[in-house]
Amino acid sequence: MTRLIIIFFSCLAGAGLVLSTPVKLTPDVPSPPYPRILKSPKNIAFQLNTLLEEGKLEEFYQSASRELAKIDDEGEQDQDMERIQSRLWFFYYVAAAPFFQMEEKPDEMISWSHSRLLDYLTKISAVRYMAYFRNDAINGDTVIPTTLRAEYCALIIKDMRLSYDPESEKKQQKKGEEFMADSRNLMNKKKLDFLQLQRRERLFQYKLSTASKRNDMVKNNIQLLEEDFIAMLLRSFPGNAAKIKKYLKQAGYLNKEIPPLLDRTAGRTPKTAFLYK
Repeated sequence: MTRLIIIFFSCLAGAGLVLSTPVKLTPDVPSPPYPRILKSPKNIAFQLNTLLEEGKLEEFYQSASRELAKIDDEGEQDQDMERIQSRLWFFYYVAAAPFFQMEEKPDEMISWSHSRLLDYLTKISAVRYMAYFRNDAINGDTVIPTTLRAEYCALIIKDMRLSYDPESEKKQQKKGEEFMADSRNLMNKKKLDFLQLQRRERLFQYKLSTASKRNDMVKNNIQLLEEDFIAMLLRSFPGNAAKIKKYLKQAGYLNKEIPPLLDRTAGRTPKTAFLYK
C-alpha cells in the first residue's frame, strides 16, 4: 500500500501537479485587524490568500481584477461591516502582492504571458477605488479604514515608481544587440538550426515588447495615481501636514519632491498652502 502511495505521488509530480512556492508578500505591511474574515472560504480575501499560498500569482491578479469589476458595479451603496472589512483585506493583498517578474534567460518563456499588464492594471484600479471611496466606519471607527487605505495606496505608488526605468529603451537596445551576437555565435557553432533560431528570436522580441509595454504603462499612469493619492490625503487628513507628508514619504517622495508633486497635481490653493511650508 505504501509503495502504491509513493508511485501515485510520483506520477502527480511527473504530471507537473506539485505545489508551487508560496508568493512572498511585501513585508511589514499592516494587515487589517479582522482575522475572522480569512476563515470563510466564500470570502474573496480567503480565496486570494489561498491563491498566493499556492503560488498562483497570475490567477491571483485575474481573480482580483474580477473583484474590482464587482466593486465598480456596487458603487457607493451602503456597505455592511463585514463587507468593509473584507474590502480592506482585499486591498491589503493587492497592495502587498509582487509584480510579475520577467524571466532573464532569452530562451525562457514568460510564465504569465496571457496577462502582460494585469498586475499593473489591477494595482492602478485599486488605488483609484481606495482614493475615491468614502471613509466607511467600522464600529463607529473611521481611523483604521482611512489609515490602512492610505498605507496601501502609498505602497502601490512607491512600487510603481520604483518599477519605472527611464533608461529602459537604451537597455533594451543593448540587450537586442547582445542577443543577436549570441544567436550568430550559436548558429556558427551549429548549436541552433534556422527554425530554432526563428523561434528564439520571436520569443526574445515578445519579451522586449512586454518589457516596453510595462514600462510605458507606469510612465503613462503615475501622474494619475499621484493626483488620486493627493486628493485622497487632502480629503482624509484636512489641514494635517504631518499625516499627509508621512504617507507621501511612505510612497517614496523626499521632502524636496513634495512641492513639485503638489504643483503637478492639486496645485497651490488655500487647501494645499499648508503643505508648502
